[in-house]
Amino acid sequence: MHRKLITLCVAALLILTCSSTAFAQDFDPPKNGSVSVTLTEQHKKEPIIGAELSVYYVATVRMNTDGNLSYVFTDSFENSGIDIADPSLATKLDIFVSDHTVPSFKVTTDENGTATCKELALGLYFIKQTGTVDGYAPCTPFVVTVPAKNADGYEYEVNASPKTEVAKLTSITVKKIWNTDASTEAVDNVTVQLLQNGNVVKTAILNAQNNWQATYNSMPESDAYSIKEINVPKGFTATYSQKGYVFTVTNTSTLIKTGQQTWPIPVFAVGGMLLIAVGITLLQKKRDTNA
Repeated sequence: MHRKLITLCVAALLILTCSSTAFAQDFDPPKNGSVSVTLTEQHKKEPIIGAELSVYYVATVRMNTDGNLSYVFTDSFENSGIDIADPSLATKLDIFVSDHTVPSFKVTTDENGTATCKELALGLYFIKQTGTVDGYAPCTPFVVTVPAKNADGYEYEVNASPKTEVAKLTSITVKKIWNTDASTEAVDNVTVQLLQNGNVVKTAILNAQNNWQATYNSMPESDAYSIKEINVPKGFTATYSQKGYVFTVTNTSTLIKTGQQTWPIPVFAVGGMLLIAVGITLLQKKRDTNA
């Protein structure tokens, strides 16, 4: 089948994932190249050891007569319907390889968190983490070109990195507390959303059966989490608090009692009426005496 030939007009976008590690050279089609990937934890920069990466050969490369590089999809991707100039190329490729059986080879990060793909034919590659490491989220899938172009020429030993560093995983708990005088819940259940950067990532229905709480495991650590209660029950206000990765929403009744006893009020009222009656009687007797 005729291969789809596409001129790479977004080479700069792809090159953003690469950094030069060797002396720049002229374009040399028979030459092979390599790609090195290093994964580190986003905060402490610790190496991620034993992460399995799958490498897909997406397109071959050639030099056009105008001096620009162009790419031709390999047999595995020629019918993918993907535009190689799409800014979301990595996302589209990720979906495609997840839905289709596509040849790949695997490499694993060493004690330095580095995996190296050697003796690569020139072209465009898609790399995604397919083997997880306990306690860590997978890296973001990315694309890389071999060779990588820079201002001085072409680099055949490419040092590539994911667009984001690897996040450590944690457990997140969402809790509901009722603050009422009757010590009973106002409704049978409530809906609470877990958000990250304002986007909903989880939704929980909390009730007495789950002890008014939900826990999500293997969540990437982040300072951008928050919670929001949907449809706060009538007669209650919601307040939010956080301790580590435990998020609590407290519903307080707007009619909550202060703790003052109400039983003396009728007694005081009756007593007051009696005093008034006695006063009137004494006043009347005084008038009769003076008459």
